[in-house]
Amino acid sequence: AKYPLLNGKRLFLYVVYTIFFTISLFLRFLKERPALLVASDFEAIIPAIIYSKLFRTRLIYNIHDNISQRYNLPTVLNKILNLLEGSAVKCCESSMVPEGFRRESLPKWCHHKVHIVRNVPENVNYVKPDLASDKIKIFYGGWLNPTRGINALIKLAEENDDFEVTIAGTGTSDMIKKLNSSDKLNFLGQIDHKSSLELTANSHFIPIYYDPQIIINRYAASNKLAETLAIGRPLLVNEELVILESFYNKDSIIASAYSDFQSVPKKIREVFYNKDRYLKLCESSREIYEKHYSWDDAKLKMEQLIDY
Repeated sequence: AKYPLLNGKRLFLYVVYTIFFTISLFLRFLKERPALLVASDFEAIIPAIIYSKLFRTRLIYNIHDNISQRYNLPTVLNKILNLLEGSAVKCCESSMVPEGFRRESLPKWCHHKVHIVRNVPENVNYVKPDLASDKIKIFYGGWLNPTRGINALIKLAEENDDFEVTIAGTGTSDMIKKLNSSDKLNFLGQIDHKSSLELTANSHFIPIYYDPQIIINRYAASNKLAETLAIGRPLLVNEELVILESFYNKDSIIASAYSDFQSVPKKIREVFYNKDRYLKLCESSREIYEKHYSWDDAKLKMEQLIDY
């Protein structure tokens, strides 16, 4: 079963497809008889728990997005979903989340099974930025959802001739049409991970925006963040992100309120045209990566969980 792109809408259709997905996934397990299951997110954990209990199979629960934070539902419903996810964690051998604040969002009685494994790229080197460019290069690669600041990036490209904006990824047909219709930005469609890293290295700033009106967006722990730090580029972020409360060096970011993107171009120019300051931000980003986002540490933690 393949999910349509619902973007958090059409609840009934979501439930129908989840049922189809659950059944098809369980049948796949019966056919392949895996000795270890790593289930990502709540929809996948349901058939995985059933299979693991029936056949006494090891099961690790990888929580990309806490189910209780995904949708703006009434508080009581989100609390019920959180209890269900905590129960799912208890049914597994162990669980993984990308940041500590995501573990704290789960019920305390399941914390002992939840391990922090950060979203980090594998062995990415620092790349010195191109300072000779006559354009300020911005690259966004990922899910093309309006809640990720895509409309603001389109506007940035169309209203500022000194910026070169490149966007890649997949999304709904209306968003793809909108991106293709703009002659002021480069839209590449879906690309592979290697190309995404190359475009990050060829850019000057990387945007990571999440509309804070959606709960999970405030708790985002994007893999783009670690990739950007690894290559050594300043981050453009909205200040409502919870991860910024414990961020290690504010000098590596340019932050603004999600609703105040109009102030961002000026902030970017002030940094970029001061070459010494810009290079310092790039180097600071890499320093943060080396200290706090080690691939070796993440790999070791995953190996320990798998080899338990």
